[in-house]
Amino acid sequence: MYIEHMNEATLIPDQVMDSWTPIELNQLKSFLKDTLKGLLYLHKNAIIHADVKLENMLCYKNNKDYCVKLCDFGLAMKMEEGFCTLKEFSGTLGYNAPEVTKGAWVTEKIDMWSLGICLYEMAVAYKPSVLNKSFNKDGNVQFRDWDWKGLDEAKDLVLKLLKVNPDERISAEEALKHPFLDDEDWEDEFRNLHSV
Repeated sequence: MYIEHMNEATLIPDQVMDSWTPIELNQLKSFLKDTLKGLLYLHKNAIIHADVKLENMLCYKNNKDYCVKLCDFGLAMKMEEGFCTLKEFSGTLGYNAPEVTKGAWVTEKIDMWSLGICLYEMAVAYKPSVLNKSFNKDGNVQFRDWDWKGLDEAKDLVLKLLKVNPDERISAEEALKHPFLDDEDWEDEFRNLHSV
């Protein structure tokens, strides 16, 4: 698979992971929307990315606007009858959903968990495991008030993405409709972009 040249490819991990700097709010929303649109396309075609993480979110800058695209489909899986069976442990530690274990039946909801980790990390420049090592088992996602000041809708979206039970976790389509992203034009844009 080939992807066009992404002239700011490592912007997100460089800023968040290397510089410990959160992504500015409007950029965060834009990056998240682009990633969700990519995941929605994959999921509607019964494909699980299975390795959503900051390093796999590549940026392209055109004038002042950025575009984010997912890369690294080496672990991607095709769902049959709505799920896949993991032959081995896959994904990246720190981003894996709780249900990701060898032999487990998984759905596209593993990508949504990973995106919840990415959203948390882009918003505050650290993973939720910094505050609670066992949050992926007990579902207790913690937030430092001063880091999340003014980000109540983002917190709500994180909580909906990081549900331990995958049946309770929201889908890409539901996440795009969340008030944090409040973009009513995404459906028409998505249809026009993928009406092939």
